Amino acid sequence: MIKRTDIPTKDVIEACRNFHAGKGKSPPVALYFNKGYPEKATLKKMKKLVDRGVLEMGLNIRTAWVAGEQSYEPTISNQKPQPKRTKKRKEVIY
Repeated sequence: MIKRTDIPTKDVIEACRNFHAGKGKSPPVALYFNKGYPEKATLKKMKKLVDRGVLEMGLNIRTAWVAGEQSYEPTISNQKPQPKRTKKRKEVIY
């Protein structure tokens, strides 16, 4: 059984960098498939690194990034811009 303390910090940081560079899956999933670390232990390690200020996160810890390297702005290639709504619900401006 692998504990949070058994997961090296450098592996988590590398997985976060790869994810935000578009080279891999989210860090917990990547570390599970590449290194065999349980997802639950990886999430706890990431939470500990956020508390220490090594990682920063937005709404979800699964998409955390290395502190000071970048600000996270999600980009989805297939996402269309949402129409702006006026006060009336029926009228939509594109």
